[in-house]
Amino acid sequence: MTQPIRVVDYHAAGEPLRIVLGKRDVAGSTMAEKAANAALSLRGQRDFLVTEPRGHAEMFGAFLTDAVNADSAFGALFFDATADSGFKGACGHGSIALAVAAFEQGWVKGKDGWNDIRLDVPLGTVRLAVELVGGRPARVRYHHVPSRLLATDMRLATRLGDVRLDLVLAGALVAFVDSAVIGLPPSRANLPRLRALYAAIREAAEGGALRHPETQAPVTPELVLFTADGVQETNSLRYDVAALFGPGSLDRSPCGTGTSARVAQLIGRGRLDMAGSILATSIIGSSFEGRAEGMIEVDGIRHVLPVVTGSAHMTGRHEFTRDVSDPLRDGFRCEPDS
Repeated sequence: MTQPIRVVDYHAAGEPLRIVLGKRDVAGSTMAEKAANAALSLRGQRDFLVTEPRGHAEMFGAFLTDAVNADSAFGALFFDATADSGFKGACGHGSIALAVAAFEQGWVKGKDGWNDIRLDVPLGTVRLAVELVGGRPARVRYHHVPSRLLATDMRLATRLGDVRLDLVLAGALVAFVDSAVIGLPPSRANLPRLRALYAAIREAAEGGALRHPETQAPVTPELVLFTADGVQETNSLRYDVAALFGPGSLDRSPCGTGTSARVAQLIGRGRLDMAGSILATSIIGSSFEGRAEGMIEVDGIRHVLPVVTGSAHMTGRHEFTRDVSDPLRDGFRCEPDS
């Protein structure tokens, strides 16, 4: 029996995060360097924790490291169960869950009201604020990276027919599909068909059919969001969403990165002003709120600064062991690689 690994599990709006307790000593002066080194040194632990039988195909996790910036609480390397996916540049729902854990587990001290916390990730420093009520986390504001609408109504020919996409750069490349146009509202009943269309979109993009509108380089979206708009008022929009990623995994939450990208998309299309807000609801009924806190120029191009508000809750503590006599001790996957 090898040394056990202790974790604490959380979920943010239904999407899981397995936080490995204790900071990992990973070389690197930046989080990007730490992620590159951890891809080798922590690969076995990553697979052990999020694949079956301890995890599942849609599990997320996080290793903690020392911060690389003096005003950050710690560093975070987020990962999922997809084979060879490496570490995420950032993770919206994971950052929300990790911020709640930081105060709830006593890693960071706070007082009732809003408390700021910063996390270092490979894309940079993530700013969050946690509202404590009676000493317990109630809500989290997650400040996403600068984001912008890249293209609207791009036609992509797939084996299931033509699909119209909006593309948004939000740390990851996010594609939006209007469910009203394709006749597939985001719902549990439609999930098999949405997954099939998602696979067709990925297949076409990976075959070179989708091009960056500015560089003409072939691109593949990291996330595809199927959205169905509900009530739109002067300064607000409610919508349902199914966010798919990797080999066809479903984000149980409305997706933190996706909600941020949606703010940029709607502002870019002129459907939401800077004082407006959105309420995204996932197919399990959980929700995130989104808005913009301002604009910023990056390399001479205007970007939206999205803010997502959500919550997270602990689901349990675990101690995982690796029995050397177990032929499946390192974990396994049943799903095809992305």
